[in-house]
Amino acid sequence: MRVLWLSDETPDVDGQGGQRRQFFQIKALRDAGHEITVASVMGSQSDDNVRRIATVHRVQTRIGPLRNLFAGVQTRNSVAGEWDRIVVAHSESWVRWGDTAKRLGAPTLVDMHNVLSAWHRQRGEFDVARHWHSIESDIAARATISVCSPKEAERLRPISDAAIILPHGVEPSEWSRPPSRSARPKLKLFGNWYWQPNRDGLAWFAERVWRELPDGLSCEIAGAGAESITLPPGVRAVGRVPSVSEFLSDAHLVAVPVQGGVGAPVKYLEALTSGVPTLATLDAAAFATPVPTFISDSAEEWVSHIGDVLNQPEMPAREALTIRAWALHEMHWARTSEPLLAWVEDSSRSHEPEHA
Repeated sequence: MRVLWLSDETPDVDGQGGQRRQFFQIKALRDAGHEITVASVMGSQSDDNVRRIATVHRVQTRIGPLRNLFAGVQTRNSVAGEWDRIVVAHSESWVRWGDTAKRLGAPTLVDMHNVLSAWHRQRGEFDVARHWHSIESDIAARATISVCSPKEAERLRPISDAAIILPHGVEPSEWSRPPSRSARPKLKLFGNWYWQPNRDGLAWFAERVWRELPDGLSCEIAGAGAESITLPPGVRAVGRVPSVSEFLSDAHLVAVPVQGGVGAPVKYLEALTSGVPTLATLDAAAFATPVPTFISDSAEEWVSHIGDVLNQPEMPAREALTIRAWALHEMHWARTSEPLLAWVEDSSRSHEPEHA
């Protein structure tokens, strides 16, 4: 199959969560024998990695009311031809390139990932929620939709009840280093701290949890944006790290506090894959594991659980290794991308326009 992949982001294994999600989905399609062409916005994001697995076109944009039209014309010119399938990554990309997908006419899937209208409604941003509801309704009328979790499928139900669940995954080769706790207790966090739900979660953790923890515990935070946040004593930002697996490997606990988030953070699954006992808020956790993990929005319960793990670490460590083995076997990208592969290879779609 000839698959056209349209995205505002540039898929990149070394990028943020959404870029990584796209890279590994494209790789799964390529590994299955499909020919992938990616059109993405010209900018600072690197296309070096995705060019190794796909043909890439970068599209210039313009500032102003004609920018989406300009991008659409550029994209149609650069990817003109016959396509068997079109994948549009995220609702935001549909805003820019939905008309391109419609004009090209091939069966189209929009990996909505998150239902933005529901998220903004939850935050009390009702005008923005109506804006995204209109866009999501347009998508549902013209394309197949995939989302990243059952929670997001439920949020989409007022618009469409036919969403494909396309979960996040992990790349096993990135997680070859097993955990080995340091002598001194360490708690670690990682993520993109420019993303507001992460920043809100970090603020909650610093104000409500960290200040109540015993002396002798150190805390390190990896990822872009943490250096711009005022952190309490004992909490240190280390910036972006070459390997999340190595960064987490000597931790006693990994914390994933997300407040007011949307979808399923990629980093929650990666934290579980580390093999280190993990704590998460409700907005961070999106799926069940073979062994129950600690999930709570109560700061008091976080403080109590951290104390329990530090005092008696052996059982939590064994449970974390069980979850790690499950994630590496069941949640690798080749497996979690199977619903996308099934949609691409569904022969019944070859001669019919996509309408949800």
